[in-house]
Amino acid sequence: MATVYVLFWFDVEDCTVPQSDDAAKRLALILERHNARGTMKIVGQKARILEQRVRYDVIDTLSRHDIGFHSNWHGLRPQIAEYLAPLDWDEGVAEFERREEPGLEAVRRLFGVNPSTYGQPGPNWAPQAFPVLRKWDIPTYVSGFGYVGLNCQPFWYGGVLCTSH
Repeated sequence: MATVYVLFWFDVEDCTVPQSDDAAKRLALILERHNARGTMKIVGQKARILEQRVRYDVIDTLSRHDIGFHSNWHGLRPQIAEYLAPLDWDEGVAEFERREEPGLEAVRRLFGVNPSTYGQPGPNWAPQAFPVLRKWDIPTYVSGFGYVGLNCQPFWYGGVLCTSH
């Protein structure tokens, strides 16, 4: 019988209602009841809000899972693809790092780890992210969108292991 590997990853991004904090915690607890771990892709803004709401119970529960990074601000404008569009390659790499690093630092500080993966918010795939991910020592990229892919199989792009779909 062939071994099947399943990757569970969840976006932890809703900052508008406090109930979303409990939903993320419940999801993590459900996985634990089944002896499973998931990758919780945390938005920097969400990490800061969990801290402001004094939701260390949520932070502690999510910390028992793998932690990923899901951008600094997620859906706020300008989105990643918008702010990178007018820039050349080097300017885009520098701008991605400048705008996204505060979110990464919040996730690192509150969860006590360097994220194992990055996933863009929505359709904001950008090649300028990849040299920055290498610099930040984030080895993988997880995407549910098929902007870049290889027959739905893992692949290397820009020195980062990627999954899509």
